[in-house]
Amino acid sequence: MVSINECVIARDAKYLYLKASIDDMEYFDDVYIDYIECIIHKVVNDKIDTTTIELNPDGTLRTEPTEDEVKTIDLTLTPQDLGISDFYTPVIEILVHAKGYPAPDTPCGMDEEYATGIVYNESLIYNNGLKYIHEAGLECQVSDNFANWIMLTAAFELALKSGNIDEALDWWLRIISSRSKTGSVKSNCGCHG
Repeated sequence: MVSINECVIARDAKYLYLKASIDDMEYFDDVYIDYIECIIHKVVNDKIDTTTIELNPDGTLRTEPTEDEVKTIDLTLTPQDLGISDFYTPVIEILVHAKGYPAPDTPCGMDEEYATGIVYNESLIYNNGLKYIHEAGLECQVSDNFANWIMLTAAFELALKSGNIDEALDWWLRIISSRSKTGSVKSNCGCHG
């Protein structure tokens, strides 16, 4: 019924791009985008702090329901639009809610009232990984932190893919907490034994 077509934080973490639409099918002629619910999980003092805000389809703060009949949204949001200081470390659940009435003959399961997307600053993870790869290449050594980064990242992504947001947030907190640590050598990758 409603689909999220794009939900991503820009590499520089300055913007969140969100595109969503009501599926273009006759079942949904009288269905529109109602509002966007943003569940923001921020790291504060080594804990996850969760807040929720609601936006209108035009990206403004929702204070009351609107009568607008919007079928698609294409938003570029700033952290300030969501009431936060930056997009660097939050994990944000985006729920795009629909309103209206699907046709009575809508196939079972196609009439979900909202679509969910989860967005986080992927650059934070991958820039740390590149740092560890660069260190391993220069020193021909794999640090404990590199191995730890691989495992934390995999666990976080698996938790997200399995739909376990609480577990994912636990791993995210560990990723954020470990990103500035340096470590010991795990193994030697010398080519002459």
